Amino acid sequence: MTVDNNALAQFEIYDFPGSYISTSPPERDHEIFLNSSGGGGGVVVIFVLDAQDEPYDVVLTSLVQILRRGTRVNPQLKAHVFINKVDGELFLSEEAKYDCRRDVVSLVQEEMAEYDMEDVEVAYFLTSIYDHSIFEAFSKVTQKLVPTLPTIESLCNVLVSRCNMEKVFLFDVVSKLYISTDSGPVDA
Repeated sequence: MTVDNNALAQFEIYDFPGSYISTSPPERDHEIFLNSSGGGGGVVVIFVLDAQDEPYDVVLTSLVQILRRGTRVNPQLKAHVFINKVDGELFLSEEAKYDCRRDVVSLVQEEMAEYDMEDVEVAYFLTSIYDHSIFEAFSKVTQKLVPTLPTIESLCNVLVSRCNMEKVFLFDVVSKLYISTDSGPVDA
């Protein structure tokens, strides 16, 4: 699927089934893991992990295998792990959410160390479809794909200072993602 709602955020989405590693030929990796659009943003893998489906070992092994194949083709590949469904009974406290995140980070780092992949950049986000966290996580990923982000952020800073605003966000209304914001802190 191709997403091109605006000139700043255009990307292609590939959905990897659970059997991708065992059924997909390595020749297809070039098509998927190289930036075929010609844009300057690069290639990102978003791996969605169901936080309520423990143990995570097998699923995270699949993530590392996908990253192994991807980084062979594109060493600049970046990965983002969305630890999703942190809104259920298992995660009533913030501490439980962060314990889950810490466990996932630890397992991924251990697995990647086995394959000497410590230099692969992986970001982790706790997400839920029932609050803003999924939109914020996708926004952070999208921002990494926007080559003109520093310029847009500077313009947002000018807008804040000239108009005495507290905070500025540049949204893509269709996707509900924020493309940029000024450099001031966000009140939680």
